[in-house]
Amino acid sequence: MPEWAAPIEGVRAVLHLSLVALHAAMTTTAHLPRVGAAWEGWQQSGVVAAMNGGGAQVDVFLVVSAYLLATKLLRESAAPAAERSGVAVFVWRRAVRMVPAMAAVCAAGYCYGDDWESSPIGALPRFAATLCFVQNLLPVEHAASLTTGALWSNSLDMQCGVALFGLVALVRWGGGAGGAAAAARRLRYPLVALVGAAVWLRWAAFTPDGMNLLLLGKHSHYGALQSDTSYLWLAEKYNHTWATPNDAHAVSHAYINGMYNPPWMRFGPFAVGALLACQVTLAQAGGGAGTPRWAVWAATGWAVAQLLMVCLPPGPDDLPMAVQQGITAGLRVLVAAAAAVLLYRVLVPAGHPWAAPALRAALSHRALAPVAAASYASYCFHFRILEWLALAPGSPLAPLRPNAAAADVAPALVFAAALAAAGAGVSLAVASAFHHAVERPLGRWATRARPAAKAD
Repeated sequence: MPEWAAPIEGVRAVLHLSLVALHAAMTTTAHLPRVGAAWEGWQQSGVVAAMNGGGAQVDVFLVVSAYLLATKLLRESAAPAAERSGVAVFVWRRAVRMVPAMAAVCAAGYCYGDDWESSPIGALPRFAATLCFVQNLLPVEHAASLTTGALWSNSLDMQCGVALFGLVALVRWGGGAGGAAAAARRLRYPLVALVGAAVWLRWAAFTPDGMNLLLLGKHSHYGALQSDTSYLWLAEKYNHTWATPNDAHAVSHAYINGMYNPPWMRFGPFAVGALLACQVTLAQAGGGAGTPRWAVWAATGWAVAQLLMVCLPPGPDDLPMAVQQGITAGLRVLVAAAAAVLLYRVLVPAGHPWAAPALRAALSHRALAPVAAASYASYCFHFRILEWLALAPGSPLAPLRPNAAAADVAPALVFAAALAAAGAGVSLAVASAFHHAVERPLGRWATRARPAAKAD
């Protein structure tokens, strides 16, 4: 692994552990009623808020993915046209990296019985949509399932990646000669426009009773957000008794279909990540060397405050509608930008005014490397593992499950922490074995078998 990639790997590891914690907290609510003292305590718990992380983990993952892709494309700008990768090579590389774990999840889900007869389409077409990277373009009630629901971002990553590939090729074609730094300067302008467009699209799509991020957070309960089919399937599969009805599934479907899954509503963080790549490329060429220290620390303070803010318990749910609209439109891009500021500090060259060697050293710690190596496969696997640990009668965590009638939130918090730890451990162990047995050999084969590079 090149030295510059070490902090990126550390970020991937931390993000993945945070995502497991988020889904562990979400799955724990299957044992709680959505009313009463325990639920109120859960909603206002700082532990739960920290585990949730504002639900921004995927947005930061998109920043990292876009940074890596844009950096590679910018470096290729200095190569002769005949040596640059074409779109076929790009899609081939991404598919070989992403599809094996996705296919394993789909196969396991099918064998596990994730085939609801009442669903508008069967399991196999749903899995095919996932493996062809179009799942997020279809209505969630048609294409999603408990197996594939967590894989929507894989489709988004592929779609945004192809769009970025085309944008870089267009900038390179229209900008004349120049190396990576010249391409980075030109690429920044359309990317800034895309970030603005992403915020505007979410602003325009906002509706108080559907396309509203705060409203979805208010109803963030694993049972309340289930569709009728998944609600019944989980109850029958695990002999689970729900403590609350699924009376918020219309809200969740409206938000997911209109604002959560579609790439035209989620590309903002990806554009931020590509902008980060441009700025790092320019810093490596000497850009930003004259930035005053106060500006560096002001930006860093804002970034830390922004990331901490989304980890706090939610505020009042009666905010003015204009404020709710602004949060829905801009929060994901703001979190992505905050993460990009901190990433910039660990990616610029040593001695640069923005360089943060202590943060870089922490994120480059070798203890994070095994987690990072297995993080993609674990991302694909972990949700079903958490579901089984949380709900199955034979789960080793069954004795810790909170009583739905209890007024104290403490048992639920203990269970959530145990679920996160056990889920991360099991998922990473399975993913690590999969990584060494399947992903690495396939990667070596794909390097030899990929399509030949050609000019864009």
